Amino acid sequence: MKKIITVILAILSVFFASAQEKSQWLLHNRQYNAYIYDNSQTVKSSPAPYDESYVWLMETSEGADIKIVNKKTGRYIMGDDSDWSIGGFFFDS
Repeated sequence: MKKIITVILAILSVFFASAQEKSQWLLHNRQYNAYIYDNSQTVKSSPAPYDESYVWLMETSEGADIKIVNKKTGRYIMGDDSDWSIGGFFFDS
């Protein structure tokens, strides 16, 4: 899952490098055919999205940085190539 998010960020940085706006996305893990969501305690996955906990906002800022925030909970995904977490809770890998 870490590699998938890294690839998503790399692709999105090309599209949003100059804009400072939010766009809405569903994060889909094709390997497991599951959508990523935040249940306010941890990040989980499910085969079908059903509410705003599955919607992620991509926020751009100065430079090529992109922040990913959950629309429902307002919690950010944070990390680098070796360690990903959301709101202090780590992704299960």
